[in-house]
Amino acid sequence: LPCRFKSIRYFADVDGKVVNGFYESRSHKVVPRDNCILEPFWFSAFAKELCLLADRYALNSYNGKSGTLRSLMLRDSGSGDSSEKLALLGVASRPVDDFLEALKKLALSYGIKALFLDENVSCGNKVVAGNLLSLGTDSTIQVELGALRYQVSAQSFMQVNYSVAQALYKEAVDWCKGSRGRQALDICCGVGTMTLMLSRYFTRVTGIEIVEQAVAAARENAAQNGIKNCEFVAGDMSECIGRYLYDEVDAVIADPSRAGLGPKVCRSLSRLKGEVRLCCIFCSLTGLKRDIPMLLEGGYRIHKVKGFDMFKNSRHIETMVLLSK
Repeated sequence: LPCRFKSIRYFADVDGKVVNGFYESRSHKVVPRDNCILEPFWFSAFAKELCLLADRYALNSYNGKSGTLRSLMLRDSGSGDSSEKLALLGVASRPVDDFLEALKKLALSYGIKALFLDENVSCGNKVVAGNLLSLGTDSTIQVELGALRYQVSAQSFMQVNYSVAQALYKEAVDWCKGSRGRQALDICCGVGTMTLMLSRYFTRVTGIEIVEQAVAAARENAAQNGIKNCEFVAGDMSECIGRYLYDEVDAVIADPSRAGLGPKVCRSLSRLKGEVRLCCIFCSLTGLKRDIPMLLEGGYRIHKVKGFDMFKNSRHIETMVLLSK
């Protein structure tokens, strides 16, 4: 069964033909791959047909200096035959309109209603540059986790493995709900996934997120689910968390990017008043190794450390650390 509902593929030219695949470990060399059993079947089928379409319109892969096709991001809502689908094609320059019309028809044949073109003229390797042109009828897909529904956009963060994510989220929320239940913070909240889950157990929940589009989606998700005790703040976590140092914060969930929390955020978490339950989720053991000692120095103690196999058949895991002070 598929367990990765988001895929990022890259393009290369092989023997005069456009192919798609994944980066070789620790390099930018594209390894052509027709299918991946961890993903929904339509990911590989659509990507393959897109390459044939590119050949028909004489488009090449981008090599850092010339070419058009950079990357392809695909998302699936994980609902089986009724799944909602999203595709984002990253390009170095806008292809001809005839190609875009053919791309729209191809996407519709796969039931892809959220379709985007992302023109990235930089030399960097950013998958979503932000210059999005909508080519479809929808701007998001709806993902259901438990009893809640979330609108997920091309720029939103959501874990790729929904079943493991739900187990992780449940354990995080179960730990936090054991506190006094007044106010909780969700740092790096994305589209509000855990923020909304916490709302059932706290009088007030605040989600902090640096990506403004994700904050807008989080507010929509709260409204869609009829949840009124959540607020969302757009900004850098290291700047925003200082606003809550004098509030009665009972619980915090922090799910940062690979960079981790960093010294400033760890210091702020250590300065929170009273008894606090803290759940930290790390996708990088390097970030964990740096941040946890700072939290321990700040008065926290560890209750549990647990790994979640979010990325099947890889060496990467999500690591949860439950702490309190």
